[in-house]
Order: sequence, then C-alpha cells, then structure tokens
Amino acid sequence: MKNRKIAENRRKSGTKSPSRKAFRTTSRTASGRHSRDGSSSDGVWLYGTHAVLAALANRRRRFLRLCATSEGVRRLPTTDRAESPPRGLGLPLEPEILAPSQLVRLLPPDAVHQGLALLTEPLPPVSLEDLMQSESAQSESCLIVALDQVSDPRNVGAVLRSAAVFGAKAVLTTERKAASESGALAKAASGGLEIVPRVAVGNLAQALASLKEQHGFWIYAFASSTGRLTHAHGKPPNEKPPNHKPPNDKQVQLTLEQAAAQAVRQATPDFPVRVVLVLGAEGKGVRPLVAKQADAWVRIPTAGDLSELNVSNAAAVALYAFQQPEPSETEAN
Repeated sequence: MKNRKIAENRRKSGTKSPSRKAFRTTSRTASGRHSRDGSSSDGVWLYGTHAVLAALANRRRRFLRLCATSEGVRRLPTTDRAESPPRGLGLPLEPEILAPSQLVRLLPPDAVHQGLALLTEPLPPVSLEDLMQSESAQSESCLIVALDQVSDPRNVGAVLRSAAVFGAKAVLTTERKAASESGALAKAASGGLEIVPRVAVGNLAQALASLKEQHGFWIYAFASSTGRLTHAHGKPPNEKPPNHKPPNDKQVQLTLEQAAAQAVRQATPDFPVRVVLVLGAEGKGVRPLVAKQADAWVRIPTAGDLSELNVSNAAAVALYAFQQPEPSETEAN
C-alpha cells in the first residue's frame, strides 16, 4: 500500500520514477565499478591508441563497447574522415563518439586514453599445456619469461612489450599475487598483451620443473644486481642434450654475457635453444622453491651509482642478451 501511494503521488506531481535500466546505468556510473587499473565487473576497459588498436586486431577478443572522442576516432585505421563525425569502417563494432568529459568518467583516474577506449572481455586463458603444444614452442628455439609474484601491472605490461619486441614465446605469471589483465597493464604493454601469450600457473616451481624435465628447457634465475644468491642451488647447463637431474648443492653464478653465450653454445639442430628467464618481484626476488629449479643464477653487472634495475628493465636487458645472435665472421672462421 505504501509503495502504491508513493507512485500515485508521483503521477500527480509529474515526477517520473526511474526505470530499472536507467537506475542500473546511474548506479554503475556513480559507483565506478571499474578498479583503479582499468578492470571492470563487466569486462576490461583498455585505453590508449596502441592498446586499443592491437586489441581490435586480435581475433581472440570479444568486444563489448568501443568509445572515442571526435579526435580519437581519427586514429582508427579504417575511418571515413570525410564524414563529420568520422565513421569507422570495417571495425568489429561501431564506435560511440563521446565528449572527452564523458570518456574520462568511464576510465580510472589519470588514465591516458588518447581519445580511445575499448570495453572487452578478458582474453581466454592459455594453459602451459596449450603453450607447449603450439607450433612455435615445438618447432623453434623457445624463449620464455617467468615472473615470480610480480604484482605491478605496469611492470608486467612493460615485460610483455619487451617480450613481443625480442621474440619471446610467452610470459609465465603466478595466479596469486600477480597483476591481472587491466587497462594499465595493456597500456604499458603497448600492444604486447595481444601478441605474447600470458600463462598464469598455480605453482610456478612445478611449472618450471615440467618445462625442464619434459620439454628440455634450461632455467636461468636472475639474482639482484648486487649478486646476492640467498637461494642459488643448481646444476649448470652443459654441452649434452637436455637431460636434467635434481640440483646439487653447488652454487652457480654467471654474468648475463656468460649465460647467454652458454645457451647459444648448447644449441644444436636437434636441440635448439630453449630457455626460461625467471625474474622475481622487486625487493623479494625469486622465492626459494622457485629458485631450486634454476640451473644457474644470472647477474646483470652494473657500473653506475644505482645498483638495481627494476624488473621490467632487467627483463628487457636479459631478453636482448638471450636473442640468438647471428654468428660473426670471426666465430664462423
């Protein structure tokens, strides 16, 4: 009865009761159901030119909404600029043209959107088994980066970007205490999120053991630049085909140059270079159980006043060093 009287009073006063759909929209906008890094209960908001364009070109994506300002829509590759406002042609969905103030309200604070934002479902998960069954992992030299509980989305995104640049086949992460897919991660990856598979594993130590024992990978764990080897127990790689045994108590430390040269020397037509580079979170480093899977510890020498690189910079340096170089004329002779 009370609700009926309220409705009658509203009709008399001319006040309209908001529809259920309108209430949901208002509630979502007001409550900001995305997190500060760009994830949302309805999907993931990606923003920025490179992140959005790379996602639109990814057939594994399922898109929910594409928003652009009148300037941002001109950055779309198939835009009819003769129309006002410009119209997207051949895109998987029609862009909504919004004022900059409207677009800002959809995204986390301080998001650098460059006039483009895309709401999409998270990428389908890729398992370690799926990765190892892929053609590139089976038939070629394979370089993988493993991140041990690295939780900063910008660091993970930067690692994905470097992995895409230097040809890594995947980035392994932990399921817990790790950055999830988000706008901030995709922005830092600058398209790398759509290129390099990100494989989340429940137990990183077990995953590394599987890669080592079943797939012939060598595991290189990166120590801090100061050379602390608190958990370095491993057996160094040798010239024989991969046939790993349980690590012994000998501590092995190599410089980055030594480790990269060692990996290349081991390569044969039957056993191409198959390497996992393991990097830990800043401050904590690689955890003990993960470290036990390492065949050797690698140190990146530094010469400046600062002795430490952050994890994304260290990954970029390591990936560059572990690229398979073309043999020089001196080596050929």
